[in-house]
Amino acid sequence: MHEFLQPLIDWSIQILEQFGMIGLFIFSFTESLFHPIPVDPILIAMDALGKWDTQSIFFWATFGGVLGGLLAHYLGEKLGKKAFLKFFTEDTFTSGKKFMEKWGVWSVIFVAITPLPFKVIAWMSGILHMNRLAFFIAEIIGRSIRFILVLWLFDIIKNW
Repeated sequence: MHEFLQPLIDWSIQILEQFGMIGLFIFSFTESLFHPIPVDPILIAMDALGKWDTQSIFFWATFGGVLGGLLAHYLGEKLGKKAFLKFFTEDTFTSGKKFMEKWGVWSVIFVAITPLPFKVIAWMSGILHMNRLAFFIAEIIGRSIRFILVLWLFDIIKNW
């Protein structure tokens, strides 16, 4: 195991020992909704522990992330910009709006795959009244790709 991963893995293991797969689901759900720490370290730690199979890790991370994203979309739609600004800055709102207006559903897929904060695009999708089904499909595609890539890259690193 590479030394640079160890502190991340140790921290994540503490969470997993207390909550297991439910912890992964909750972490992924809330990460798509409001909290700033990405779920990636949890995926890596779960894979490193070897207590859970990769397909289950992938499923529960994706399921939690997608449901959290749907709730963020709904809250953005119902509560609007005022609620968004309780969690994020005006600059984040302005840049997120410009990005979404330019790229539409592709912005959801792109942000869901990258380390950019998915929660921002999920809230913005609701605020800008993106079709919920289009958002749902885009987030499933993006989050699935993201979590598959994280698990695959970690598998390469640990077997290196």
